[in-house]
Amino acid sequence: MSWAILFVAIVFEVAGTLTLKFTEGMTRLWPTVLMFAFYLVSLFGLSTAVARIPVGTAYAVWSAVGTLMVFILGVLWFKEQVTVLRALASTPGLTTDVSWLERDVACCQRRLADRRSNAAAQPITRQDEDLMHFNLAIGLGNLARSYAGASKLGSADHAAWAAFDHALLAADLRALAGAWCARGLIAKNADEAPSLILWYLLLAEGAAVAGGNGNQAIFAALERGRLLMSGGEYDNAADSFDRAAHRAALAKRREMTVDVLAAQAALAGRRGDAMTTLFDKALGLADGVPDASAEYVGCASSPSATTPTCTTR
Repeated sequence: MSWAILFVAIVFEVAGTLTLKFTEGMTRLWPTVLMFAFYLVSLFGLSTAVARIPVGTAYAVWSAVGTLMVFILGVLWFKEQVTVLRALASTPGLTTDVSWLERDVACCQRRLADRRSNAAAQPITRQDEDLMHFNLAIGLGNLARSYAGASKLGSADHAAWAAFDHALLAADLRALAGAWCARGLIAKNADEAPSLILWYLLLAEGAAVAGGNGNQAIFAALERGRLLMSGGEYDNAADSFDRAAHRAALAKRREMTVDVLAAQAALAGRRGDAMTTLFDKALGLADGVPDASAEYVGCASSPSATTPTCTTR
């Protein structure tokens, strides 16, 4: 019986999350009321289920199955684009770890080499080559960031410079922004001078804004703000957070808005300002489902396949 109640709770949680799409930032009354009603029923069912099911197990099933259902229904109902990162992020038990990114980059490199070797029989167009360089630049930038997070700074540095090369060959500022972001994180993990890290992130933010890469612009502004805050430059940090908040609101990126509000709350705490409103806003938005950027198509690897399969736009 407890498992049946948990399944009902998952259904209502999915219904509430899908209803978020129709609230338009909680500006429409009845969709917003309906969303809260769905979530209340879901939480009541979850609280009832954990009376018999271990809370860790119940929550893991509730969140994982709910995330997967929302992803599938988003693709089928809202016609959302399926990308490598979205598919992995929405599948329970799978993560976009370093090994996946390495296979992804290797697949793109192999595809570019194959196209060049067959250029005599099938000439490669400039548009196709630019697209392959763009995918490689984005993939290498993500790989560099993953290496930096795992403290593999030598590998991260190599991947970041390769990302710069392909971004310049693609002549795409979006890809260049990702490479500069990766370079900033490498410098941060290597404990380099804060002024150098701030320059890297400023270049990343500028390239992202000029290239129309909203996600990278928000990320770079957030990282700059956090670094400035840790150095006691609260006014400059507030400016960075305000830029990130403005872009997150324009892009309607719920998960990034939550990150910005949490950062602003942390800054308010350091300054001694009131944090309650900011935390309330962050908690009110935290029920959104993260959505990876659809800019990058790249090369996909199937979990069951031994050979990666490349995809294009």
